[in-house]
Amino acid sequence: MKKILIIIVPLLILGVILIRPEKSLDSVLRAYWSFYGAGFKQIETKSYSIGYFHSDNGNRETVLLLHGLGGKAASSWFTVLPELSEKYNIVAPDLLLANLTNGNMHNYTLEADEHLVLELLDSLKVKKVSIVGLSVGGWLAAKLAIDRPDLCRKLVLIDSAGLDTRELMESIAGHKSDFGTWFYENIFYPSPPVPAFLVKPMLSKLDKLGPMCNELLKKNMFVSQELESGLSAIKCPTLLIWGAEDKIIPLKTAHKFNRMITGSTLKVIKNCGHASVWDGRDKLPGILGSFLEKSVSSQVK
Repeated sequence: MKKILIIIVPLLILGVILIRPEKSLDSVLRAYWSFYGAGFKQIETKSYSIGYFHSDNGNRETVLLLHGLGGKAASSWFTVLPELSEKYNIVAPDLLLANLTNGNMHNYTLEADEHLVLELLDSLKVKKVSIVGLSVGGWLAAKLAIDRPDLCRKLVLIDSAGLDTRELMESIAGHKSDFGTWFYENIFYPSPPVPAFLVKPMLSKLDKLGPMCNELLKKNMFVSQELESGLSAIKCPTLLIWGAEDKIIPLKTAHKFNRMITGSTLKVIKNCGHASVWDGRDKLPGILGSFLEKSVSSQVK
């Protein structure tokens, strides 16, 4: 009987994955996060119904992880989870950004996600966090550091959006109909060995973002200008992590952030694109962990 099960069970699992690849991947990732003590939860705040991963292992410090455009917490941060889970409490919400692929977020603003994060932290009674943001999540992280300096213990921006927004708009404008393919081909260095049947549904969803992206960036252009004028107000220890081969938000933007945030440190990872959390998975977690471990007093500007 055991021999039969050994054959049948993997075949059943494979069948489920082939039929429902996205849901299967979501289940696997949730199990992975749970293994590291961060269960997926749902909470109703004053304004939102928020899905998020949360671990509270009795650690004194909390790390807030903010994903980027078109991503979710589970898939964006799983490579750093082993490094962070033993030493920090973790809060990783699925932002409103994650709903953009559904095509119903034409009125999205960065302020909406800022309010979502603040309501979540308030509900969890978290008073101070180190904020780590990826891409558009980095833009949100920097905005939180400016607007709520009392909340932000440390700040980490990974391949962050928020500056040179007009140039990003021009790049996207040429790929409104095939945004998914363009984004996927340029986000990694090189492309990861992901099976085509898993990639295809994701690309078709991302294609929907093409017509919306420029509209989204235009609506948040003022927020981008506010960010540029406000970066000098960031006083908490700040680390910038960038892929040397980032084609979405190039390295020159990293140097601009570095100049504008006084005392910030820039770490560039070679052979790494915009998806540093994947391309740089052998280096980035260590860089991040080392920065977070240092005492704030040793990093004061």
